[in-house]
Amino acid sequence: FVKTGSVAAVGAPVALSLAGRAFGAQGSNEIRCAVVGAGGRGRRAHIASISNVPGARVVAVCDPKQAALDEALAMFDDEKPTPYTHHRELLDEEDLDAVFIASPPLPHREQIVDTLQRGLHCYAEKPVVLTVSDLEEVEQEAKKSKGILQIGQQLRYATGFRKIAEMIHEGEIGDIGFVRAQRMSNYYGPGTQEQEMRWLWSIEDSGDQLVEQSIHNIDQINWILD
Repeated sequence: FVKTGSVAAVGAPVALSLAGRAFGAQGSNEIRCAVVGAGGRGRRAHIASISNVPGARVVAVCDPKQAALDEALAMFDDEKPTPYTHHRELLDEEDLDAVFIASPPLPHREQIVDTLQRGLHCYAEKPVVLTVSDLEEVEQEAKKSKGILQIGQQLRYATGFRKIAEMIHEGEIGDIGFVRAQRMSNYYGPGTQEQEMRWLWSIEDSGDQLVEQSIHNIDQINWILD
């Protein structure tokens, strides 16, 4: 998926190449992108990465928090993107090729489905959704849509992980009988004074750490044992 950008933003370049090949930026040579979710992930990964892809431009940014929008807009010197506080308003108003969803997991289903129903390419951060029924709905919409849905399991595109998976699949370390995975994070947890990312520890909002963060470990296990 990667042509340029960091591991943190591996999805953007390929999603952009897909958008350009399929739509040609709605009849022009410019690939018009929107980023939904202007927090740290949306700014540092997606906006920064898209801005480094020739021919691509972030034309709209969406976040319910004005402070996040202000920080995102401050990243642009010229041709600042149009800010929105709801993704549907953005989708209704903008002429787009691709939408990058970097919001917390809870609204993903609605944001992904609305994007796909408009025939747009969609890159959504993991986890795709939080329930099986929502996943089934997203899957059906992805099958029907003209756009391509890519889920951000970006460690699959990191050079080191790809090399290790290749070695395992080629039998260089023998047969795998047991896999142990650990993940350590320094995110603020319950009981701290920091409030900005408390959704990260909420089962209702993110699935808690097992879904929101350890999904990387689960995906890697599935990958190497495939």
